[in-house]
Amino acid sequence: MSFMKYDGMNLGATELALGINYLQEEASNITFPFLSTNLTSEKEHPFLKQVVIKDVGGFRVAILGAMPENALKPLNDIENNINLKVLPPIQAIKERMSELKKTSDFIVLLSQLPQDQLKGLLNNVDGIDLVISCHHPGEAALTTSKKISSVTIEPGGLEIGYLKIEKDDQGLTKIIEEKKIILDKSVPRDEKVRERIEKNYVLKIREEKDLERRKQIDKEARQLWELTPDEYLNRMHEKGK
Repeated sequence: MSFMKYDGMNLGATELALGINYLQEEASNITFPFLSTNLTSEKEHPFLKQVVIKDVGGFRVAILGAMPENALKPLNDIENNINLKVLPPIQAIKERMSELKKTSDFIVLLSQLPQDQLKGLLNNVDGIDLVISCHHPGEAALTTSKKISSVTIEPGGLEIGYLKIEKDDQGLTKIIEEKKIILDKSVPRDEKVRERIEKNYVLKIREEKDLERRKQIDKEARQLWELTPDEYLNRMHEKGK
């Protein structure tokens, strides 16, 4: 993700399950912040942002993140997560919107909310221009009472969203083009990305083979310990043939 120049990563239950200490360690190895607007902590964590502001092509873009209010419940109060609290998404994002609408040209919401909760948020919060949400199996497409652009990310990384914006004569930002790009064979392959993937894949295969080899050595060693002296000598004699 650092190599692909991500601007932020919206956290959810899966990431919180790793523990805040783990996330803090990982933050030193990446170039983008972890993001969640409705996640708060009694302790300050510099790597965790509630809002990310980016200047892109002359536009000031604000990026928010929302996770379900029950995101911490499955974690059984992991010790290093006890200082965390997930606020109701509508409450947390509403508190931010007044200032962001004054200081930003475009506001993006990254969402891990189920569609019914996301729909409720969008119908109750004004000012969001684009929603990028994850797909939840069995859910219908997102519809709201407002004109908001939305992109639903399917699992597997098989597509990306493309959005083009500009300012009109009154200085207001508007979307002039939006589409999904399917990452099939028609998309030119990026050799740098391919090299990184293949390198990681080769390393993984080597690690798996090393693990299998160590397991086999341990198994043979345990078998030798169980032999009597005569059985051991016979075994060595057979190997020497």
